[in-house]
Amino acid sequence: MKKEIQKSTKLKPSDKVIKEMKLRKDILFLKERYFKSYVRTAEVLGVVPKVLRDFLKGAQMHDERFVKVLARFTEVQRLCKEADEYDAEKNFENLNFDTYPRKSISLLLKYLNKHAEHYDR
Repeated sequence: MKKEIQKSTKLKPSDKVIKEMKLRKDILFLKERYFKSYVRTAEVLGVVPKVLRDFLKGAQMHDERFVKVLARFTEVQRLCKEADEYDAEKNFENLNFDTYPRKSISLLLKYLNKHAEHYDR
């Protein structure tokens, strides 16, 4: 099965170089607009910050990791677009609190209560 994964993640050198150039620009945009730091951006993309920093400076990722980051980036891109288009006012007008699972709301409240003094400063 590992050979199947390796075969499917192999890219032509020219295709990979072009995709890397585009992905670098996209990741920088994502970092500047949404996440503000390399650490947060790396966490979202599922890599360690050093790998992301090196990649953005011009180093190449291994094919398997590159494909995973590309797939994760596509998902994050979709979620960011959904978040930009989200209309909170409409959600509150309808009192539609089913948008978030109850577990997510309770976890968010616990987090906010735990870190409340940080936000009060």
